[in-house]
Amino acid sequence: MPRPLLMLLGLTGLVFLALNYLSYVAIPPHANGQTLLDLRPLGYSVQTALDWAAGLTATGRDLYLGPVTYFDAGFMVLLAVTIAGLAMHLTPSWTVARIGICVFAVIYLYVDVQEGYLIRQLVLSEGGQGAGAYAAIASLSTKIKFAAVAVCLIWLLGLWRNQRMAK
Repeated sequence: MPRPLLMLLGLTGLVFLALNYLSYVAIPPHANGQTLLDLRPLGYSVQTALDWAAGLTATGRDLYLGPVTYFDAGFMVLLAVTIAGLAMHLTPSWTVARIGICVFAVIYLYVDVQEGYLIRQLVLSEGGQGAGAYAAIASLSTKIKFAAVAVCLIWLLGLWRNQRMAK
């Protein structure tokens, strides 16, 4: 594997670890013990999202709108670029697999950006006007995000397996 791709994988992993620390350790004590909405692959109900946002303390709100938002934004981009880089590495040319994986990586990135925006709006709205709509669309975005990443990872795993078996 080329050194730049290994470095990209390492950086993506480090940002992932930092984001997980914030998500599973730093935020829950300031959100009635709940993890972030972003981490629920099956989505969530509007009421669950509203309750989560209402349960955020001032510190939890600051953490979410500050470090979590920044690390999440960095991770989104790094993960999409890493997926595309792996697709480039595992395919010899612009095959259907390479294009497909890159398309799903872009879908993931778009939907994750949308999800982050909607959850931030939910937090900022403090349950006011539009909060229910933000929550409903954010939940759908969360499901699509996880599905797109799953498609990419399964496809990459298949390419890697085929490459290993061909040797």
